[in-house]
Amino acid sequence: MNQEKMNLPTKISLKPFNTWGVGGSCSNLVTPKTINDALDAYLSAKHKEELVYILGGGSNVLISDSNLNATVIHSVGLNKILLNKNTLNDNIEIEVESGFPVQELLAIAVKNNLSGLEFLTGIPGTFGGVLWGNAGAGQEDFGKSITRLETIEKNGTLRVWNRDELNWKYRTCPFNSRNTVMITKCFLSLKEAPKEGILEKIKKFAALRKGQPYGKMTAGCVFKNPDGMYAGRLLEDAKCKGLYCGDAIVSTAHANFIENTGNASASDIFYLSEMCKKRVYNQYGVELEYEIRFFGDF
Repeated sequence: MNQEKMNLPTKISLKPFNTWGVGGSCSNLVTPKTINDALDAYLSAKHKEELVYILGGGSNVLISDSNLNATVIHSVGLNKILLNKNTLNDNIEIEVESGFPVQELLAIAVKNNLSGLEFLTGIPGTFGGVLWGNAGAGQEDFGKSITRLETIEKNGTLRVWNRDELNWKYRTCPFNSRNTVMITKCFLSLKEAPKEGILEKIKKFAALRKGQPYGKMTAGCVFKNPDGMYAGRLLEDAKCKGLYCGDAIVSTAHANFIENTGNASASDIFYLSEMCKKRVYNQYGVELEYEIRFFGDF
């Protein structure tokens, strides 16, 4: 691994690397170009007993305002993709690395008349990020299409997980984060289907996202939906829309989104989200669970 090419200057700002445009800096930012580079970066940090954070598109993360004395592995360089015909069941297998952009993956599936990823419509970020959060829509997620995954484990090894080892749950990946560091690549099995039907499904999922604040500095939904309920509706009924802290404001379009309207800090966003969480609990007795991930201390 060429450290000179991969390591950016120390204490580099992380604001450009997340969709909220907030946060402090880190002591070591590494952008690996291969999976072995990513493994080397992790082993180096492990040897130095540094914390490690995995950053993809930065569309579902809140980064602390302070300097992170940690290695941040930015996965966007892991962007290889390969399509193979599966002779056993006539499906098409896609091998895709974790830094590949989600919307480019969906576009490739549509171009090749492959069905099974339509629920990714409108979801930003990298493939590894949506896998780690098991992103989905309309009761659909990755459970049906993934055949195996590769990860870096905390003991410094690469591990392959087969389909029968993967237990996908709502907005939760199958991995124990205490043992798994990052997803490196994934294998999908998709069925060929008429393009018209694929495009109709995409329209259906696009309609589910109407009302979300597109074009704003947000990080997607802040909270997961509780069982049988919608976090956005609970937040709206608790009159959270329009609440603000500094330049952070709860979207008036969708109460489960917080917008950075200018110069919000990560602390502003966190304080506002905690205020909303408390309002919902006081009114309904429901403890909302964060969907976003946190880098650093809050």
